Amino acid sequence: MEYAWSDKSLNLRAVLPGVSEKDVHVSVQNNQLVIEGERKAPEGLEKNAFTQLAYGKFQTMLTLPSGLDVEHLKCRLNNGVLDIEAPILEASKPKQIRIETGSDQKAVAA
Repeated sequence: MEYAWSDKSLNLRAVLPGVSEKDVHVSVQNNQLVIEGERKAPEGLEKNAFTQLAYGKFQTMLTLPSGLDVEHLKCRLNNGVLDIEAPILEASKPKQIRIETGSDQKAVAA
């Protein structure tokens, strides 16, 4: 799984070759992102056939950092690539703090 931060969201990517949208499910449970599904073997693949691609059920979990809006996750599956966008809550985004200069500066004796 790959991930990257932007100014607005945490973006995750999982590569799921041969998995359709009906065979994968994404959920959030107790601040854990859960991706589960099944990669079904293609018809005609014999039991003793050699393949480098694993078939069957799979599940992975990732602890999400605090400050994400898990109510508005977006998932997109395209050509075996699952992209998940988790927006950052406004309260968690960096805020610029204005620095004031004092005109009434007093000297401090050392």
